[in-house]
Amino acid sequence: MLQDKRIDAGMNLDGQLFTEYGDVAERGLDGPFFLYGRQDKTKSGKVVDHSPFTDLDPTWGLFWKNQKTPKRYVVLAHAQHQSFTDMQVILPQLTKPLGLKAGQWVGAIGTIDPAESVKKQRTTVLDFFQSSLS
Repeated sequence: MLQDKRIDAGMNLDGQLFTEYGDVAERGLDGPFFLYGRQDKTKSGKVVDHSPFTDLDPTWGLFWKNQKTPKRYVVLAHAQHQSFTDMQVILPQLTKPLGLKAGQWVGAIGTIDPAESVKKQRTTVLDFFQSSLS
């Protein structure tokens, strides 16, 4: 969006904004942008949202402060980083064939039901882009 003006709206699915590779976090963008985060546990076991208002990822807070056009964020409860990929559906199916313990993948995909996660993501992504691009 920063370099290609044909892109009118954007979304980040639980990714860092990598300030060492560009200045989006420092400059913000010219169009609506959505940050879609997960929940994580600190070493002490406290649940922390990946949002612009926690220290989990400082690039999100910096971007939020500098984004002047419409912005949104949502945290997908009980999700982990791989909940935003096909892994949330594939990994649980591998548990039994590979003889692994139930819950083997919690650190990667969280505890959210994969079908619920996919449904929420589809709805949220569609709603954002329909409202931002209409």
